[in-house]
Amino acid sequence: MKMHERIKQIQQTLQNMFRIIGWEKSLLLLLALGVLLFTSLPAEKEETKETKQSISASCAETTGSSDYERKLEERLSALIGRIDGAGEVSVMVVLEGSENKKVLKDASLEREETKEADGTGGSRNITGEQRGESTIMTKNAAGEQMPFVVNEQYPKVQGVAVVAQGAADPKIKQKIIELIKALFGIEINKIMVTA
Repeated sequence: MKMHERIKQIQQTLQNMFRIIGWEKSLLLLLALGVLLFTSLPAEKEETKETKQSISASCAETTGSSDYERKLEERLSALIGRIDGAGEVSVMVVLEGSENKKVLKDASLEREETKEADGTGGSRNITGEQRGESTIMTKNAAGEQMPFVVNEQYPKVQGVAVVAQGAADPKIKQKIIELIKALFGIEINKIMVTA
């Protein structure tokens, strides 16, 4: 049905109503219908806010591994130096990648749910979410703010070069190679030992 025809039908219904029950009662009935329509608009709003917090560890910081490399070289050099007949030792360690630190994160989720109900029994729900994340900080011995580190992953050793006075002796050279293989689990082609 077209809009024009619908309006004409409403007009005829109102005219019939006015004729049957009279103008005064018809106006009161129209006023009551208006009040009913006005009160049926969304009048009831329920708002609930829910905040959930969870602590999650996520990768946030990657640092250089030169300190780690230097410490490995110093410790390996000292260990090889304790092999009988090794003599003076110099060591170089090459790493794959760099040190990786995982810091603790505070993740928050805020959920807002709005429920609207109208006078005719209809309702609707509106839900919204907002997420946030921040790094948990702690103080070090010097009192400086630092991220709270949950896990540190050190890089794998890619190769080792050793210069030792006693490496000219095949037995000592073999002992040095076996020591490096046992410590780092690398293949022999990634180890160089020379005098």
